[in-house]
Amino acid sequence: GNISLTSGGPMSLGNSANLDTQVSGDAGSGANVFLQSDSGITGGTLAARAFLDGSTLSSGATVTVKAANDVSLADLSGQGSGLDLSVALANGSHSGTGGNISVTIGGNLSADSITARIRGLGAITTGGNIDFNITGDLASARGDASFVIDGPQISGNGPHAVGNPASILVRAANITLGD
Repeated sequence: GNISLTSGGPMSLGNSANLDTQVSGDAGSGANVFLQSDSGITGGTLAARAFLDGSTLSSGATVTVKAANDVSLADLSGQGSGLDLSVALANGSHSGTGGNISVTIGGNLSADSITARIRGLGAITTGGNIDFNITGDLASARGDASFVIDGPQISGNGPHAVGNPASILVRAANITLGD
């Protein structure tokens, strides 16, 4: 299935928001998470995860976060806060096109920690990219920021491969990790 959460104005997530989708078996497309605010996003932790388990998709397994203004994920519960985005493939899953994590923020992005990870035992023919495009500043108060593409074979055409070439692009006006 797909998850789409959109707001024409500010989006407030509370202590945490978990947007998780999973596809098991074969489907034409799916396992996409799309979150968009035409203003900003505030809250504690935002987790968005796409998981394929023994699946074959022509397209899908993509996580997209868009905000026109600032995204601020502050500790509201004493448990820390952060942005946790992932695409995971297991048990020989395959996505023809997709397997991407895309974040586009028209202002600043601030959180205790920031994680974007594409991982697993499966294949992505075209895709497998992490792209952060922040118009303003990217800041992690704890200094935790991780952008990772991992698997048995990072690029190639094998049964456990991420598209060739897979890329990680992080763009921001300024990047601050730690106080």
